[in-house]
Amino acid sequence: MMIGAELLVRTLEEHGVEYIFGVPGDIENTLFAALKDSRIQFFNVRHEQSGAFMADVYHRLTGKLGVCFSTLGPGATNMLTGVANAHQDRSAVLALSGQLARPQLTFDSHQYINLKRVFEEVTKATFIVKRARDMNADISSAIRIAKREKPGPVHVTLPIDVLDEDASGYRTVSSHQELTFNYEVQLREMYDLIKNSNKVTAIAGPGVVRANASAHLVAFLEKYNIPAYTSFLAKGVIPEGHALNCGILSRHSTKARENLGNQDLVILLGYDRIEGVEPIMWEGARATATVDETSPPDGFVPTVEVRAPIRDVLESLTTRLDPVRKDAADIEAMRIKTPLVTSEVEEMFPAHPAYVLKVVGELLGRDDVVVSDVGLHKQYVGMYYPAEAPNKTIFSNGLSSMGFSLPAAIAAQLVLPDQNVVAVTGDGGFQMNLQELATAVEHRLPITILIFNDGGYGMVKDRQLRQVKKTYAAQFLHNTHYAKIAEAYGAKGFRLETVKDLRANLRAAIEHRGVSVVDIPIQQYSDIQGMR
Repeated sequence: MMIGAELLVRTLEEHGVEYIFGVPGDIENTLFAALKDSRIQFFNVRHEQSGAFMADVYHRLTGKLGVCFSTLGPGATNMLTGVANAHQDRSAVLALSGQLARPQLTFDSHQYINLKRVFEEVTKATFIVKRARDMNADISSAIRIAKREKPGPVHVTLPIDVLDEDASGYRTVSSHQELTFNYEVQLREMYDLIKNSNKVTAIAGPGVVRANASAHLVAFLEKYNIPAYTSFLAKGVIPEGHALNCGILSRHSTKARENLGNQDLVILLGYDRIEGVEPIMWEGARATATVDETSPPDGFVPTVEVRAPIRDVLESLTTRLDPVRKDAADIEAMRIKTPLVTSEVEEMFPAHPAYVLKVVGELLGRDDVVVSDVGLHKQYVGMYYPAEAPNKTIFSNGLSSMGFSLPAAIAAQLVLPDQNVVAVTGDGGFQMNLQELATAVEHRLPITILIFNDGGYGMVKDRQLRQVKKTYAAQFLHNTHYAKIAEAYGAKGFRLETVKDLRANLRAAIEHRGVSVVDIPIQQYSDIQGMR
């Protein structure tokens, strides 16, 4: 006899699942008994939120389904923020939660929360497996929905009596038909727009990364001589030093807004409004064209909408149609220039974040990975860290979740064992998930964590000073010794005492074959005008 828990594990194996990230509960014992004999590894973390972050990044870097797990009640609510992050950064994640037995699913039962209702606002779909023989069909349907463009998380509630129930004669789902696209008319319309426009600029979004279309994008831009901005989540789809790369498009960039508003045509490739870049950024442009497998965001009606796979469209525009090479005279004016790191900046202490990232860029290789947390330092990573390929800088940019970087770096190192992985975080974000140092040490994952320590919530302070000229509740009152915390967890700790030691400390941390933490005092008030 096969029970529901065993069928769940078999179904996950059939779908190629390698890891489940999460924290076990004390009620799903038959599930963990089934996992013990499976090739799937349960990757034990210290907080369920971290497990969801890891599943998110696992999907981004592999293209495979990420899976996270929580027990019922508080375990599931702990996981919620990480699932919401996967939802807003478009990662295919299967989020599983244990639940009370079916007869106990009432509001006054101990630890009962209606998880379907809790998760439905931050997922593409939610399921409750009501019978063991529905397990294969429900899980397979959930995975299909999670992977479909735009990808995202699906939550499945697993009542414990369903896990223990006989699953004999279980249901399956039939294979689904792949979507087909008919876009020849729209492709010709887009080509004509390009041909008849003098000033043309492209914006590359995360859809280009998911489509694995970086090379196709560069070939298209070069063929037509079109400059392009990239979003944070698409950083690296155009190599950093490429002549047509105009820089990162931030919602804070007034210069980019001015530039885009003066264009005859703005082409949006895999654009996603979730990153905070609103259509108002290019409202003055004469025409717009979108390329994506899904519809544009509500309220935005492009001049031409090409609804099709991005790679196919770029390839057609590059090889099938005669390209009209555009005048590139204004490319330099379009570019968001990164302020130079002068010798004066290099000598500052507390250190300037731009100089720290300059040194990091010099120490890391093309295939190494930098993971950013959320705060002022994220803006600097976008501006100053040179990414030559997609998925070499990883951000939380839809939900923008503090505490993201350490779990994300763990997942990146797990997937890319031969690459250096560096997490850049603030002291605020680091303290939100620092318990995962234990996870990294336990699994012997040699990540490097750089704490940009400005003694508080730097972005909050920055915005307060800009808007109301005073700060409140944005500064920490105690100076924590993060190097000692690292050592207590079994990691190697560094505390920068002078900027002259920066390069040596960073090199030692990166070359250390274990977990390392570098506490770097940073200018408390950082000017991000370069993004504007």
